[in-house]
Amino acid sequence: GMGAVKGVGAGAVETIVENRKDSRYKSIFDFTKRIDLRAANKKALENLVLAGGFDCFEAHRAQYFYEDGGAIVLEQAIKYGSRHKENENSSQASLFGGGASVEMPEPSLTDCEEWGLIEKLAKEKEVVGIYISGHPLDEYKLVLNKYCTKGNLTIFLEIDKGIDFQFKVGGIVTSVNHRVSKDGRGYCYFKVEGYDDAFEFSVFRDDYMKFKHHLVENNYLYIKGNVGYFSNPDGTRRHRLSFTDFSDLRDVLEKQSNKIDIRLELDHINADLISDLDEIFNAHAGSKKLNFVVIDRKEKLMIDLPSKSRQINISKELLCSLDEMELEYVLT
Repeated sequence: GMGAVKGVGAGAVETIVENRKDSRYKSIFDFTKRIDLRAANKKALENLVLAGGFDCFEAHRAQYFYEDGGAIVLEQAIKYGSRHKENENSSQASLFGGGASVEMPEPSLTDCEEWGLIEKLAKEKEVVGIYISGHPLDEYKLVLNKYCTKGNLTIFLEIDKGIDFQFKVGGIVTSVNHRVSKDGRGYCYFKVEGYDDAFEFSVFRDDYMKFKHHLVENNYLYIKGNVGYFSNPDGTRRHRLSFTDFSDLRDVLEKQSNKIDIRLELDHINADLISDLDEIFNAHAGSKKLNFVVIDRKEKLMIDLPSKSRQINISKELLCSLDEMELEYVLT
């Protein structure tokens, strides 16, 4: 597995595995004092950090790159490992031989702010080629499932079939190439990645001027548009994309949802549940409709009870709170 990390060669993997046989590594400093640092150089260790190889230690990834005393922590760990080996060799080569090496205390890690999810995952992908500890779109899974065309970006796999279609797709912008045409007009090629596929879009003229502020790498983007076809002089047909809206994927839930139906089992309704819901709704007051669907399974009844006095803001935070309470809900 380690061999799949960019810059980590066979020699580095061998020394890490070999020196791990006696016991697990306890910290980055225990790691550097036990392995052969000639086989596992600084770049290899940096990339292992970025890939999450040291997440088992009581430190987050940003700490290894935090500069403290003129050197980043990872460099300090490498120097610590080198000094430890020099100390051991010096002790073994002493005049009388067999002397005990002086135990060197491990430096302490300086606390610092953790990397954000998108930064952490981007660095993972850079050194491994795939996301490992998550996906940048995980928190938008509900939006992608509910408000995007079925299959999301995979819909463009059928773009050459010659049938007009509308699309609503979302994902993360992974590359952007702004250009200027000979007549001085701006245009752009940009790539959007979802869970299962990616697609490179091109946007020109008025659409470019209207939406170019959304075309930034690592932006979460929601796109509405149409695919139409026209005939070339030689009789062949080509597709053309036109766009009706670009928006931030993070705003879609609030913009597209007008009402939430919360399903409640009659047997589960009590004072504590009502109090918890009241607290949540107070924290998320807004302009969207709130409706309760009360289910009585014994009598096989289901009653809609729209709230007349309360409106809420439908947000990711609200839905997370309802998920924590294990309540079912439907957005419309």
